[in-house]
Amino acid sequence: MYRYLLLLVVLLNIASCSSSPKWEACPDYLGADTECTFINAPLTYPGSFSGSIQEMVYRVRGTSDNKKGQIWFLQGGPGDTDTVFATLFRMLSKQHPDWDFYSIEHRGVGNSTRLTCQAAAYSDVTGSNATECVSQLLGTWGADLAQFSTTNAAHDVNYAVEMMRDPGKKVFIYGLSYGTYWLHR
Repeated sequence: MYRYLLLLVVLLNIASCSSSPKWEACPDYLGADTECTFINAPLTYPGSFSGSIQEMVYRVRGTSDNKKGQIWFLQGGPGDTDTVFATLFRMLSKQHPDWDFYSIEHRGVGNSTRLTCQAAAYSDVTGSNATECVSQLLGTWGADLAQFSTTNAAHDVNYAVEMMRDPGKKVFIYGLSYGTYWLHR
């Protein structure tokens, strides 16, 4: 009984937040033909919307009217730039116009509710200022800082794919380096 109730709660949360995303031009570093959207994903799973975070998803669409589906790419790091995928997507969309190519930025990095602190510049957290940075992050997020995990990032992928997939169309997901670990999770 409990399993069915939990499943119903998850499905209701997904249904209540599965409105069609609004696609817009991406930041310049991803290229002019790349579309971006931000989705509100649950801070915690399964599907609790007492708190949410923003996740950036971007895509390059194939030009065919008869699409086979979507191919999602998960970047390594976490935190590595997704610009390599945007370039790859443009090339793949020309070679395979019957597919759309997607990527989601990992929670806590890039444009997806980025974890930052004033203790150091983005890439300059070192042993000498790491303690101050962690203190600032805990001051901002408290116990919710633990929600920026690989497991929740994996739930984010599922959440985004289910929100954006076309019924009856195929979906493939590819992970690069840490993205493979993320995908397996």
